[in-house]
Amino acid sequence: MVDRTPRELTARGFLLYWLPVLVWAGLIFWLSSMSITPEPDAIRGFPGWSQEAHFALYLVLGALLFRAIFAHSSKMRFSMPMVIGALYAASDEVHQYFVPGRQADMLDFMVDVAGLAFGILLVWYFFVKRVRYRV
Repeated sequence: MVDRTPRELTARGFLLYWLPVLVWAGLIFWLSSMSITPEPDAIRGFPGWSQEAHFALYLVLGALLFRAIFAHSSKMRFSMPMVIGALYAASDEVHQYFVPGRQADMLDFMVDVAGLAFGILLVWYFFVKRVRYRV
């Protein structure tokens, strides 16, 4: 049985668990700041690629948030990453509203939240429930 008592955040814990979250959130912010998002040649003109990119970016963010929160707290390990991630997704859509050539889109927000949920469930299932590995 793994001890799930809350642990204090050390410098090593920050680098291991929270720095990846901040770097990934920064990548999302940087991509959202572009007037024209990079579009690989292989998917140029493919309908729906934007939603797939949103889903994938927020899937990773959800996984990283769950991992960071799970490492330091036994409580709210599902709700807290969802709340933090959804608030970040909402702020990302508001941010895009002010970027020339971009727009805020409720569908993008919903896809972001779906990606968050899927990322959280993937990490929970494969590393917590199935393997009993300390994330």
